Amino acid sequence: MYGLLAQENKIEKFLNQNGPFSESDTIIVKELNKEAYHTYDIDLEKTRLLALKAFQISKEINYQKGISESCRIIGIYHHKKANYDTAMYYYQKANQIAEEHNLKREVASSLNNIALLLYFKGNYPLALEKYFRCIEIREELGDTLKLATPINNIALIY
Repeated sequence: MYGLLAQENKIEKFLNQNGPFSESDTIIVKELNKEAYHTYDIDLEKTRLLALKAFQISKEINYQKGISESCRIIGIYHHKKANYDTAMYYYQKANQIAEEHNLKREVASSLNNIALLLYFKGNYPLALEKYFRCIEIREELGDTLKLATPINNIALIY
């Protein structure tokens, strides 16, 4: 219980920090994004606040990986709120940044999110294309644990 409270206090502290931030603050961005991702099924508003703060800090310190992940999580927020066009915008922005900076894990994650949204919209051919590209990248990275998600999602289409 103490560990959970300590984590919550640390996250609250990060949320209330106003800078200035430096390159060494990537750890704050990582923690905010991690917590934002882990709370989207529990507290969607908290997810939004954490991801926006991570985005703000990432922009300030020019941390592209943090910007990409924050955009992806903001996309998840909008996806959960059924704001599908806005979700797609953020997923594509996350993917674009990841592609530009050769952040392969982030490319794969954003492709999976894009494909899932395409699936929900009924665009199965394009969803499959994105899922297969995601799988290709995951295999290239040797990321076998994360291969299951796009493979399972492909099964949903068929």
